[in-house]
Amino acid sequence: MSGVLPKRVVITGISAVTPAGPTIEATFQGLLEKKNFIRKLTESDMEFLSQIKIQSGGPLDGWDLELWKKKAGTVKSMYHALGVCTAWTALEDAKWKPSNEEEYTRTGIMYGSARTSSPDISIAHREVVKHGYGRLDRIILTKLIPSMIVGSVTIPHHICGFSNSIVSGNCTGTNAIGDAFRTVGFGEADVMIAGSAEHDFDALVYDSLIKGNYGFNLQVDKNPEEASRPFDKARNGWVYGIGAGCVILEELSHALKRGAHIYAEVVGYSMLSEGGDETAKAGTGMLRTMKRAIRDNHVDAVFADAPGYGNWDEGEANAIEQLFGKKVDVSAIKGSIGHLNSASSSVNVAVAAYSLHKGMIPPIRNLTNPVNGNVNFVTNPVKKDLTGVVANSVNYDGTAFGSIVLKKYTN
Repeated sequence: MSGVLPKRVVITGISAVTPAGPTIEATFQGLLEKKNFIRKLTESDMEFLSQIKIQSGGPLDGWDLELWKKKAGTVKSMYHALGVCTAWTALEDAKWKPSNEEEYTRTGIMYGSARTSSPDISIAHREVVKHGYGRLDRIILTKLIPSMIVGSVTIPHHICGFSNSIVSGNCTGTNAIGDAFRTVGFGEADVMIAGSAEHDFDALVYDSLIKGNYGFNLQVDKNPEEASRPFDKARNGWVYGIGAGCVILEELSHALKRGAHIYAEVVGYSMLSEGGDETAKAGTGMLRTMKRAIRDNHVDAVFADAPGYGNWDEGEANAIEQLFGKKVDVSAIKGSIGHLNSASSSVNVAVAAYSLHKGMIPPIRNLTNPVNGNVNFVTNPVKKDLTGVVANSVNYDGTAFGSIVLKKYTN
C-alpha cells in the first residue's frame, strides 16, 4: 500500500523474544554470529516429551516465563506472558506512555497468534480428567482466546484506541503490523502496538505435526544443529521454535514532536492469497505480494520467510530472482532459531528493522548448497548502508503471503 496513505508511518520501538535471546539485541547478535539455538528438549521444556518421536526444537532458554506470567495479571497463560513482555518492552523502547485522554484514545494495538498457548489447554484437560470439572481453572477460557492479549496489554496502560486481534497462521505478525501501518497511515491512531506470539511446546501439537504430514522435519533429532536449512537443497522440513515479536508504529509528525528515536519508516504492505501447494515452486504468490508491497520503493535486502520446507523455499527464491536477480542481499533467520509459527513473521519484521538501523545483514545458517544460484544469499554477516528492505512471510497452505517494506527514515 505504498504511495496511497495520507500519513507517514515510522517504527519507534522494537522487541523480540526468541530462542536466541529475550531481547531484539540478543536475538540480532545471535543471528549475526550465526549461532545455533536448536537443541534436544528436556521434560522441563515440554511435558510428556518421552512419549513422542521428535524431541528437538528452539526453546526460550534466556526468558523468564514465570516473571512475565506474573506481570500479565489474571491471564497467566504462556502466550499472554510473551505478548505482554514484547508489547511492554517495545513501548519502553519507544519511550511512549500515554498519560491523558487524547493519548489513551489515539494509541491502539494489533496483536495475534495462530494457536495461543496449547500447553495451557493440556494442563486444564488433565486436571478435569483427574479431578472432575470442580477443579477446572476458573480463567481457563481467557487463556485460550487469542484476543485476550489485547486486554492484557491495554488495561494496565489505559490504552483505549483502535484495536484488533489477528489470526492468520504464520503470517499473523505481518498481518498485524501491516494493518497497524494502515491504521496509523489513515489517521485512525497516532501510535499502534503490533506483533504476534506463539508458545505451544506441547506433546499434542508435536505429535499431530509428526502424524499429519505438515512439513515438520522428522529427522531433526539426528542433528539438531544442522536440521533447519533455509534455501538449501538438503532441506528436510521446518524445525519448531517458540517466541514473539513486536514493533511500535507511530505517525511521523507525532514521533518527531516528542523526539522519538526512529528505526525505520514503513512504506509498503501486502497480504495476498493463493491456494494450494501446486503453485509453491513457481513462487507466483510471493512474487505478486512483494511487487504490490514494494511498488516504486528501492530495496537492498530481502528478509525471506524460508522455512527449509518443500517447494516453498524454492518458490520464494524463484520469486526473488524474477524480481531482483542478484541486485539484493537475501537473509533468513530460521536456520538459527527455527520456525516460530505466527511469531516468525513479526520477529522477521523486527530483525529487518533492526538490521536497517544497524547497517548489518545477518547471515543464513546451514546454507551450503543453494536452491537457486541466481540469488545473492548472505552466508556471512554483511555490513551495508541499507536504504530499503522487505520482510516476507508465508502460510504454507497457500492462504496467505505477506510482505512489509521498510526504508531508512529521511526528512
